[in-house]
Amino acid sequence: MNLNILIISYNWPPRNAIGTHRPYSWAKYWSQAGAKVTVVTSKKVTFDEPLDLMLATLPGVEVIEVPFFHEETIDNSNVGFRKLRTELRAAFYKKLKTYKKFITMMLGRKDIRDRWYNSFIKNHLDDITDQHIDIIISTYGPRSCHLIGAEVKKLKRNSKWFADYRDLWSHAHPNSKMDAEMETTTVGRLADAIVTVSSGLANTLQETLKCPVHVIPNGFDISVEELEEIFAKAKTREIDAPIKIVYTGTIYPSTQDPTPLFIAINQLIESKILTSEEIIVHFYGARQPGLKDFIAKNEAESYTCIHGHVPYATALLAQKNCDFNLLLESARPENRGMLTGKLFEYMVSGSPILSIGSPLDSAIGELIQDCKIGFVMENDHDAIKRVLITLKAQGTISYRPDVARIGFYSRQHQAKRLYDLFLEAKKADGFRR
Repeated sequence: MNLNILIISYNWPPRNAIGTHRPYSWAKYWSQAGAKVTVVTSKKVTFDEPLDLMLATLPGVEVIEVPFFHEETIDNSNVGFRKLRTELRAAFYKKLKTYKKFITMMLGRKDIRDRWYNSFIKNHLDDITDQHIDIIISTYGPRSCHLIGAEVKKLKRNSKWFADYRDLWSHAHPNSKMDAEMETTTVGRLADAIVTVSSGLANTLQETLKCPVHVIPNGFDISVEELEEIFAKAKTREIDAPIKIVYTGTIYPSTQDPTPLFIAINQLIESKILTSEEIIVHFYGARQPGLKDFIAKNEAESYTCIHGHVPYATALLAQKNCDFNLLLESARPENRGMLTGKLFEYMVSGSPILSIGSPLDSAIGELIQDCKIGFVMENDHDAIKRVLITLKAQGTISYRPDVARIGFYSRQHQAKRLYDLFLEAKKADGFRR
């Protein structure tokens, strides 16, 4: 049975965000399985930078780019006017990005990206719903994806709507009654099923929305053969080379705090076990607010290096060529079920993960231990010091990933599991709620 599938995702190439890879891999493998796949995404603007993730165009996959704002018919014959309009828009989107936090604080939980939803309703909803659709799948965030999914479902009652959560919606904004009401009246009332990345998030969503929930983790997109080759190569390092720790991606100061690592390194330097020349922590990423404050507060300038945004291939190479990939996450209860996509990039880099913040019994902690892909330090300075001392003394560290277990998390495998759920829903006329 071939399916007609509508994917609704704000993140799509060329937007360089970890959330881009999940829907992209779905479209890739479902179209290969014979499905007709249509992707509805936003037309990328300066606000969405960086925009340099150049993934291959997927044969047979239709991508509909919806303008961020509704575009009225304008006379485009004047080249100078078009150039001026483009420049003004770029400046406007940059200002929106700069003042997003202030706007949210002043207006409440307003999301600027809701304008993409408004534009879709006005310009594309009728055309989309005129088509035959078996499966609707929207992936959060932002919330506009689920808002669009709900509107399509209202007009396509025989289609099955799967609401995907990489992160929590209203639970991440407990003071926003508007978000809670939006989520309940859309996903809670209309979705046929929920998909999410971990059992922890699944439990929360099931309890709140009273809807069938299926766990489809994030993953990596390389073959089993490539995976075995990566781990077959023994990782060696020069004895005199500095210990190299790499962090790639966004840092949210309220949930991702490198302070425990800095404290451990400072104590090793103070006790003369290490010098600042014998260790370096690299940070790659365009969105790292507060990082300089963390570094200054801990006097870590002598052994840290901030690179800012780099091409995706450069970030992957940095992950491969380091001694540890640094994973930061909060120990707060609402974060215990999180399984960030960054974890799976690190998983197949060939370098061990140094996890800070996540408890041993969190989703991240359990996966790292289960797959034997690194070290779960929680916020224990002494544990961090022991790992660094061992690496300095021995020039290597015990690291034997379980390749068979890791293989479960390939994006191809996870896409097939979700496709099988679609077939089940189609045959059985949905899931019982």
